[in-house]
Amino acid sequence: MDTKKKRRVVITGLGTVNPTGNTVAESWANIKADRCAVGPITAFDTADFKVKLAAEVKDFDPAARIDKREARKMARFTQFAVAAADEAVRDSGLALEEIDHTRFGVILSSGIGGLPTIEEEHTRGQQRGFEKVSPYFVPMSIGNMAAGHPKSVLPGSRRHQAVYIHGNHRRRVWQRLPYQRQRKHPVQENRLT
Repeated sequence: MDTKKKRRVVITGLGTVNPTGNTVAESWANIKADRCAVGPITAFDTADFKVKLAAEVKDFDPAARIDKREARKMARFTQFAVAAADEAVRDSGLALEEIDHTRFGVILSSGIGGLPTIEEEHTRGQQRGFEKVSPYFVPMSIGNMAAGHPKSVLPGSRRHQAVYIHGNHRRRVWQRLPYQRQRKHPVQENRLT
């Protein structure tokens, strides 16, 4: 391949919220210390389930990393993404006022997002009437909201957004903002037929 035509990508900062830790430092320290992230499920009652173990994110307090009012409008998976993005921006050391906001973006991979929100709002609708469903129900439940949330990237960005939603359907989704020049994505869609 001609080196003149290669495009360079630079990872300027890291951020994470995952079962091994809620920050990059905590996660890396736990991995190096061989601490297992798998443990008894605490998110729901497992009495009627055969599976009792999972790798859950533990001790995540959204109020410590996200504005309380904003956090109430986000599903938990979006809170994770926003907290990780904020950590990555801080880790990068970028001078936000000096960067070209068209030269960065978000790539997020998610199996699915907002399932607890879907379950809670469905239950609320059945019990209290569907007019009582939260007006934030749809934005809290869609899988690409974590990458698309304004707080998950630098403020004022004119960014590219790539959201890979995976699962049994094995399909990749590429999305660009409407004002960006449309180009074919280099990844072919891989669909099971």
